[in-house]
Amino acid sequence: MLPSSNSVGISFKGAVFAVVLVVLMAIPAHGIKLDPFDGNRKGFTFGWGAGPCLSTIWSRTDLYVGSNKTRLSDGKISKAGINLEWRLGAGYNEKLQFYFMDRTSIFDPPKMFDDYGNYFDKMDEGGMASVFYTLVSPLVLPFIPLMSSHTTFGVGASYFLEETAPTFFIDGGFGLAVFHNPIADEVMGGGGFFLGAGYEYTEHWFVKLDMTGGFRRPPR
Repeated sequence: MLPSSNSVGISFKGAVFAVVLVVLMAIPAHGIKLDPFDGNRKGFTFGWGAGPCLSTIWSRTDLYVGSNKTRLSDGKISKAGINLEWRLGAGYNEKLQFYFMDRTSIFDPPKMFDDYGNYFDKMDEGGMASVFYTLVSPLVLPFIPLMSSHTTFGVGASYFLEETAPTFFIDGGFGLAVFHNPIADEVMGGGGFFLGAGYEYTEHWFVKLDMTGGFRRPPR
């Protein structure tokens, strides 16, 4: 596979998978010291958000025999969806924040609900199988959306141009990506990143535009 995309900006020999998320988000960004709503960015921070997104998957499969390469398949799929984000970290000062983050783009909500429904049906079947599915549900349920979403988690930072709202800001980060490739019909994992910019129009609230990417390069 040899896809290239404006989200990754890199071309690999081997298999690569990329996803682009364009997200308009409204996120309460709480700078927390003793009071979780004290309005300060410095100190403990917590944020969450949601917005529409566009996921684009490039998948290209190449067969290598020695130095010869044969193109086996080449595909691209774009789907609209919903992006969810949370972040947890600390503000170094009133302009700079560091945090752990998780971003999930759900591009096939009907399939996600069907997958959850099928799992709950197994829990209600009775017998030892039902007991097993019930016991492992806290571990399994968070991962069911993987077949209908793209997820990037890792570390990030945000820099605000001013110490108080209203102000513009930029953010970015990197980590791991887990994504479903509907072309190959499999869940893949690899590197991930995000870049974004936005505007904090009032204390605790802002809108932004993000691009999130994930790629995979398995051994040749």
